[in-house]
Amino acid sequence: MAGLKRLVSRQFDIETTISEIKENVVKEGKARRQPPTYAFPPNEPPIGMKEKRRKTINLPARIGTVAELDALIHTLSDLRHELSSVDLDLVVKGD
Repeated sequence: MAGLKRLVSRQFDIETTISEIKENVVKEGKARRQPPTYAFPPNEPPIGMKEKRRKTINLPARIGTVAELDALIHTLSDLRHELSSVDLDLVVKGD
C-alpha cells in the first residue's frame, strides 16, 4: 500500500511539473511573438552614440618580400589605433 501511495505522489509531482513547463512555454512563445520595443526610433542612433563608419582594406593574396610584410603590419597597426578611438566596421578584402 505504501508503494502505491508513493507512486501516486510521484505521478502528481510529475504532472504538476509538466503543467508548469507548458505554461512557461506558452508565455515565452507569446513574448517572442510580440514586436520588439525600442527606447529610441530604430532608424536613429541613441543620443551620444555615433553611427558606425565603414572602412575597407585590401589584403594581398600573396606576400613575397619583407617590405610587403612590413607595409601590411604598418597598415594593420594604424588600424588598431583607429579602431580603439572610433566606432568602425572593418571590411577586409583579398586581392
